[in-house]
Amino acid sequence: MKIAITGNTGFIGKNLENFLKKKNYEIVTLGRHKSNDIKFDMFDPSNLSFSKSKKKIDVMIHSASISVNEFYRKKKINKKSIIKIIEAEFRSLEYLIKFCKQKRISKFIYISSASVYGKNSKKKPFNTKDIANPSDLYGSLKLGLENLGAILFQNFISLRLFQVYGPNDIKFRLIPTIINSNKVKLKNCCQVTDLIYFKDLNALIQKLILSNKIKRGVFNAGTGRPILLRKIVKNITKLKKEKTTITFEKKLSKISNYSYADKEEIYNVLNWKPKYTVNSGLKELIQKNK
Repeated sequence: MKIAITGNTGFIGKNLENFLKKKNYEIVTLGRHKSNDIKFDMFDPSNLSFSKSKKKIDVMIHSASISVNEFYRKKKINKKSIIKIIEAEFRSLEYLIKFCKQKRISKFIYISSASVYGKNSKKKPFNTKDIANPSDLYGSLKLGLENLGAILFQNFISLRLFQVYGPNDIKFRLIPTIINSNKVKLKNCCQVTDLIYFKDLNALIQKLILSNKIKRGVFNAGTGRPILLRKIVKNITKLKKEKTTITFEKKLSKISNYSYADKEEIYNVLNWKPKYTVNSGLKELIQKNK
């Protein structure tokens, strides 16, 4: 089976490509770099090489995103850049779907985000049947791309990722920061999240690739196990077995946001369960980092 992947230089895409290769899948990469099999620039997707690629492809996985760095992590961004990025994201998806139709690719898996749900002040998991109510530009864009893909391509799957952790992650995110530093100053960390280890995510994506029953729809990629950010910090400092000084800007107050997946929906609909607990995943990651 041949799998096409965009974003293979990023955190999710890189780990997924390595995993699928070990499972003996043939991988076709799409990206700007010369090392990619097919040229694909999200800012100029019209250059996508339709005729040059003669390789038969079974599944397309679109994990590339220029909006992550710009919308999700930057505090300030000007209006002109926002418009440019939104246009690039939508045009890229359109061209990829045209490519899939021309190559008769049977399934499209779009890597989305749980941010489409928005904020939740109640201790209640997110179900894919819940009305999406994004609270930021990133979540709104992801939701729009999900809707467009479902309209343009019959077998379109949106996979809403909760907080994924593993190797090759961006250094300034919470978990890599705690693992790599002995002195850290953090904000209040009063949010509840859903951690999914990269190996569990890869196994879930493989299930979607192979499933003949699951051809379209929206699915959550989480464990359904809520955990407070402060608890994550505490667990990492214990597992490191090194003296680590953590300073919070504020004392622990009322939890400001609950963001975790509906466990029953994931287990029953996808017939999938995570193999890693928070501690077993963190322990393995810390050992890999040494």
